[in-house]
Amino acid sequence: MDDPNGTHSGTTQSEMRRDYETVYALRQASLNTVTSLEYDHLRDDADRHERRWLARTDGWAAEWEFLDNAVQGWAENPPAMRRARYELLRKVVLGRTHLEQVKIRVASLLQADRLTGRSGRSLHSTRRTCGPLAYFASYRELFCHNNDSFTLHTSWWHARRWLGQQAQTHPGNRYAAAEIVAVDCLSGKHYPLIDANATTNAELAAEMAHLNRLLSDYPAADGQLHAAVRYDELAAAYLAAFTAANHPGASAHRIEHRLHADDLRDQALDLAARLGVPSADHLAALDRDIAERARNTPAPASGWLDACAHKYRADRQRPGQAGFFIRYRISRGAPVALQIGWNPTNPQRPWQGQEIRLSRDGTPTGHRRAIGEFSSLNELLRSVEQRCRSTYLGGSGAVHPYASRRLHEWNDYLAEIEHASKTSAAIRDAIQAGKPYELILTRWITSTDPPEADIARPTRGLNAID
Repeated sequence: MDDPNGTHSGTTQSEMRRDYETVYALRQASLNTVTSLEYDHLRDDADRHERRWLARTDGWAAEWEFLDNAVQGWAENPPAMRRARYELLRKVVLGRTHLEQVKIRVASLLQADRLTGRSGRSLHSTRRTCGPLAYFASYRELFCHNNDSFTLHTSWWHARRWLGQQAQTHPGNRYAAAEIVAVDCLSGKHYPLIDANATTNAELAAEMAHLNRLLSDYPAADGQLHAAVRYDELAAAYLAAFTAANHPGASAHRIEHRLHADDLRDQALDLAARLGVPSADHLAALDRDIAERARNTPAPASGWLDACAHKYRADRQRPGQAGFFIRYRISRGAPVALQIGWNPTNPQRPWQGQEIRLSRDGTPTGHRRAIGEFSSLNELLRSVEQRCRSTYLGGSGAVHPYASRRLHEWNDYLAEIEHASKTSAAIRDAIQAGKPYELILTRWITSTDPPEADIARPTRGLNAID
């Protein structure tokens, strides 16, 4: 009798293969569900079967993982899987490996190939590699069981827009839970993308709008001419993302490029529908041409979200975006002016202030005295305010509202860039770890104390000279 825990047990192998067929069927069935309850039931049932094998302490947990990875490999990169199978059998034929040592894995490669239907004659087949992704979005208003919504989308972008629309159609102060997952239509692999729990509808709508701005390559199109140019840009970006997603060397970045390509395709189709452009045929032609174009294309060095985070970090440090200084007299006719602003050369303390000695005609004499370097705008303005009050009678050197407004606008811009960079990195890390990006929960306010006065927004002072 076969030992049920034996590595080469025929009975155990047959049982594993039957169970995996069941798991695969359950995952495929989840693609056709119409309610979140039905979807979760099928996925949970598949997970129960899988956990039973992964919990084993013998070699069959590793064999299950190999089979599951082979299914995903056939779904994502058939040429690579054909080469792997060829090399495995070649070692057996050459006597470098005994058949008994690899026959279970050879059978797993064949089973995975059969399940996904991705086989081809050539080791260098030029057919499209990545299978499509299905995006499921769910929305549920808490404490109200009649408002559950669940729907299928063709891109993460569409799903985010749908969630934002759901949140906007309900009262902003009510709480909601939301989720977006992507499922590989060939392997059934589940990619959690976004999870929100106990956020208000207003927060959810704002966060979806923020993510759409953050993850969009191009601004919204205004006017027919601009829209036509933007369609060409989207089509070119789609081709690049599609190439990256299907590249044999995409490796861990493949899922990011697949998400990106789907977003760009749907954005292009949506824009083309408004322009009356037959974009479906155009994008299909790009798909057919992808293998030839990608043949000599180097593997993508980074993922889409890596590029997003880097772009925003670069925007913060770009010399042309390095901020500005505001110079204005601290009193009428006084031979001294204040110069305050932001400089990226000292990232730890970028906010700077100094006094400049002026000649009688108002031009700088070259004599300067530093007020200090600060880590935040509020620290800078507070220091300038205190210095002016102690040095100049009547506080006539108070920071002028114009200067304060300009600096606050710049500070808000920098904060937006910093938030975008951190959000991109957080989404990237979550996806690579197989976890959803969790939206910020509502901050419960319990304090009844009045807010502290903001001395960084003064209301008096003399006209600025910018």
